[in-house]
Amino acid sequence: MTAHMGRRRVHPVVVAVIALFVAALVFAGVTIARGVGNARRDAHERALEACESARRSFSTTYTTYSAALSTAEELARTPQDEVGSQVALDDLNRTLAPMTGDGDGALAPDALAGRSCNASMDVDGLDALASDLARADSTMVNRIADVQYQIDTVRDSIENQRRTNARAALRALVDDAAFAHEHSAGRVDEGLRATLDARIADARSALDGAPDIDDETCRSLGDPLRAAMDDVVAAMPFDCHFHDCVALTFDDGPNERLTPQLLDALEAAGAPGTFFVQGQFVSGGNIAIVRRMADEGHDVGSISWRHTQLHTMDADTLATWFADTDAVIEEATGGRAVTLFRPPDGAWNDAVRAQAETSGQSIVLWDVDSGDWRGDQAADIAHTVVEGARAGSIVAMHDGNQATIDAIADIVQGLRDKGLTPVTVSTLLGCQMRPGVAYYGLDETAGDE
Repeated sequence: MTAHMGRRRVHPVVVAVIALFVAALVFAGVTIARGVGNARRDAHERALEACESARRSFSTTYTTYSAALSTAEELARTPQDEVGSQVALDDLNRTLAPMTGDGDGALAPDALAGRSCNASMDVDGLDALASDLARADSTMVNRIADVQYQIDTVRDSIENQRRTNARAALRALVDDAAFAHEHSAGRVDEGLRATLDARIADARSALDGAPDIDDETCRSLGDPLRAAMDDVVAAMPFDCHFHDCVALTFDDGPNERLTPQLLDALEAAGAPGTFFVQGQFVSGGNIAIVRRMADEGHDVGSISWRHTQLHTMDADTLATWFADTDAVIEEATGGRAVTLFRPPDGAWNDAVRAQAETSGQSIVLWDVDSGDWRGDQAADIAHTVVEGARAGSIVAMHDGNQATIDAIADIVQGLRDKGLTPVTVSTLLGCQMRPGVAYYGLDETAGDE
């Protein structure tokens, strides 16, 4: 009895309190752990979103950068006697130096173009890549402005040289006429081509036979040569090799509310456009919008099923996205084959190019970025497009942007004031289009094997 009485009995209330306390500690621990996990997940999602945003901006700028670099490198190879100004050539080459070879150093835009923001990367890795992309983006924007200025300067020098040097002007005219003669085969009356061929032969004979041919002789040969070339060009179907054309393109629609407004604006301006639509949006009421695009003479191309970086996809998924997008576009346009493709943000690789070739589509990039995706105002968008466009340019814009719609009238008028005719991409490129080849503009390509 004594032993039994010596054991102290714990009151049930105390047990309950202890149990509750322990449970509270466990709950708090779980909650804290869960909170930490959620915080890490949220931080990772923010880092991934920031990286992907930087990647989209980089890709858009990189496309314009690549086009400007290609043009500059071609101009840099122009003989000095055709430019007339060695200073202009030297300035162009100095501007090009950091953009070519290893000159970009840590910038390495070509290397960055092949990198993607993957969910498997940690926050530090995503932040570092976003920083590299943003820095490269900013540097490329500055270099585009610098090199474009030098490009314009060299072009002006070439044109002035041709105008002031009668012999050089005649030589340039002979080259243009020979191109017109070759390009017109089977497209115009052979009598007109025979006359042009004879005038070309006369001019070449004089240029090759007399190194010191005088200005008056050059002009006497040039006038009938130009007249014969003009007759051939006038008899040909409209060809942007002989007319100063520019293609206005619009990405990422159709947008049920804004795309009809854009179509109205283009109709009012009397200008055609080229639309690159997402397959996921070609449904419901948007089908009628896509049909209207085609019916009103606009080109309708693909920008894939969704706005996603395609160069990160495996081949099977890529093929499916191409096929599904083409199917809904063809159905909406009454069976018209899709021959134009634009990769989202202009980001592509050999796998994307190969799939485009398999699908029978040319890759349409651009050499003028309107900047409308940055949230620019209508006046700024119009200024950027008009100032940047030249004969053969492809302009990148977006049809889900009110400011872009508001800018259309000024864009079209400004282009026409510069002597440029707005056309569709298929008209701009014409018979030059080939599946799997990427076009920045007329006669400016990449990936042409």
